Amino acid sequence: MAVKLGDLSVSPMSGVERARGGVERVTPTLTVEEADRLASACDRVSRRYGDYVRLAALLGLRAGELTALQVGDVDLTTGVVTVRRAFSAGELQTPKSRRVRQVPLVGESGPVLARMTTGRRPTDLVLLGPLGGRLYHSNFRTKVRWSALVEDLGWPGLRFHDLRATAIVLWIRAEVPLTTVRALAGHASLATTDRYARIARNDLAGAAAQVNSYISRTRDEVAATRVFDETSPGQA
Repeated sequence: MAVKLGDLSVSPMSGVERARGGVERVTPTLTVEEADRLASACDRVSRRYGDYVRLAALLGLRAGELTALQVGDVDLTTGVVTVRRAFSAGELQTPKSRRVRQVPLVGESGPVLARMTTGRRPTDLVLLGPLGGRLYHSNFRTKVRWSALVEDLGWPGLRFHDLRATAIVLWIRAEVPLTTVRALAGHASLATTDRYARIARNDLAGAAAQVNSYISRTRDEVAATRVFDETSPGQA
């Protein structure tokens, strides 16, 4: 049930997930602009919910890792977040990988975390709900009407955990080495990271652009050949 509800601090996500009936689910990922749109939509319920989405899409942390993040885990000077713990089934535990790992602050994650942590105690939870208490992932889903929201935005079936995939694919497309991506994501094996690499390579928009470019070049070459044939000496 944790997978269905999006609380995936317990269950890992595969790049391609086997669904019932042998049908494969292709993991969707968002562009930076699309992640911004999703965060802005959540802002309308609470800015804290919007920031939750922004951090998930940039840092690639699991929901349980994000909600367990403490102020002392954020080092704004070095630009690093240390992942030491995660909420799982309501209890504070070690991360799924059983290892502490560090993730760099990228994009607007730095300013967001600066706003959320400045002046607070090291043991305070970074992420808070709209009323100031701990942010519960289940409450977030209910308040933003997650399933209806993502469908309205054009991504039916998008899971919160797909924001983790969004971040990982972003790192890969930015040409971060896969061994580094593995460490940042906390994957147990490089084979898991490679699934995300296949997602990154499966860029339909990029493929379409390449094919259209080829078609255009081919037509230009054919047209140029026709002009040459028509203007060459000795043509009947």
